[in-house]
Amino acid sequence: MSGLLRVAYAAFRREESRACVRGVVVALLVLSGVFDSSPTRAEDEAGQPADEKAQAANQTAQTANGSGFNPFAPCPKCKLLIGAGQTYQFWGWSDGVVLPVTLELDESRWELGAFRVATRQIAIGHGYPPPAYTSATPFWGYSAMRRWQFLHRSWLRLYAGVGGSYKTEIDTLDATRWNFSYLLAARFDLGSSGALFEIAARHWSNAYIKRPNIGENFLTLSFSY
Repeated sequence: MSGLLRVAYAAFRREESRACVRGVVVALLVLSGVFDSSPTRAEDEAGQPADEKAQAANQTAQTANGSGFNPFAPCPKCKLLIGAGQTYQFWGWSDGVVLPVTLELDESRWELGAFRVATRQIAIGHGYPPPAYTSATPFWGYSAMRRWQFLHRSWLRLYAGVGGSYKTEIDTLDATRWNFSYLLAARFDLGSSGALFEIAARHWSNAYIKRPNIGENFLTLSFSY
């Protein structure tokens, strides 16, 4: 009987020694930063929440193409939008085809735009000649503006913007090449991939610094991914 007790006691001491060694090894790993003894730790080694880091990586993977570069997001916190639209006056369409390309910076707070009005615009409204009369010929236009977001829902954002613009031609709509530019836009998110489209109404005019000052009006639909 005493022999059995001695064998059991020796086995117990061996197991206790192994547990002690394991505890020392784990403690050393924890101190060296190699092993985290808490499986529910909320932050990774950099201090960033693990779920946020995974979400950011997932979003990057979704928005990037095969080469790892997304042409619609060429820099951090910026967005490139391309689209199409038409010119109008407040009393009807004036038939000019507009092709806009805009680059938004600092999470849509700033916008740089290039606009090609590819066809002529006709004169419409009371006091104007018949529609065969051309009020503006094709031109290039460029704008820079500050944008403000004043509504944000889960899938909808509304923006207003003010800035300046330049057009390469003078016509019966504007007597100056340099003008003020104004924007009202509604943006719709198309899911977690980052795709969106935006419908925007734009007005360029010189604030009656020089007449005529009817102004250019664009209604555009733009897309980004």
